[in-house]
Amino acid sequence: MSRRNINDLLAASQARLDRLTPAEAATRMRDGWTLIDVRASDLRARDGWIPGSVHAPLNVLEWRVDPASGSQEPALAGHEDRLILICNQGYSSSLAADRLRSLGFEETTDVVGGFTAWRAAGLPVHTYSGPVPLGAASVVTDADGRVLLVHHDYGERNWEIPGGTLEGRESAEDAARREAREETGVLLEVQRLTGVYWEPGWGAAGGHHFVFRARLAPGSSAPTVTDRAEISELGWFARDALPRPISDFTIGRIDDALADRPPTVTLVAPRTWLR
Repeated sequence: MSRRNINDLLAASQARLDRLTPAEAATRMRDGWTLIDVRASDLRARDGWIPGSVHAPLNVLEWRVDPASGSQEPALAGHEDRLILICNQGYSSSLAADRLRSLGFEETTDVVGGFTAWRAAGLPVHTYSGPVPLGAASVVTDADGRVLLVHHDYGERNWEIPGGTLEGRESAEDAARREAREETGVLLEVQRLTGVYWEPGWGAAGGHHFVFRARLAPGSSAPTVTDRAEISELGWFARDALPRPISDFTIGRIDDALADRPPTVTLVAPRTWLR
């Protein structure tokens, strides 16, 4: 069997699509179509994003669109019938749109020229100009070395260490204590800083995460779910028995906290989900 090259495959995919110019895509959005931005988070942070679009990166696109996957993006639920994909320059979006059509999402197309053409056409683009966000989290361990994890009831519905973003005039250490208290009702004794993590794909401009090793303070109550809006359950887990789904970023922060070494500044790659 002869080998096909990528240009032939792209041309065949694009021939099957009713592709749209950026202006036509904007009109379709006003008519109720959904625009899915398949670009990586770092490109969105650098170049901006389109108001009203839904972000579903290429590596998880089919899972975010298909209701049968169990991992559908909530913003796409009930809107799978009319989809427009946009990538950076209008190539990978064509291949992805063709794949979605083969899954039965037949009214899927993409934007000629991608985000680059959208921006050149003077269509709306949001850019991030605010302060870089800061986060704080804790790897809380018990006497047996187990780690306290909470199960998020949103997004990836993943297991995570307690944490969140800093509030005004709040230190990272105080934020870590507050987040643990708000999510699990515990009082923490922070032992040490275990790492600072720069995540370019966090939000629209990237942000820093501060992570601490901690244990329950004397007199603290046992952990219990106190934020039912975001957390469905919690538990103590041994390092070799961490629950799923969980991200490689969370596992890395746990390993850094359990290791006996000085804290480092680490670049966070796009997250990989272990299921």
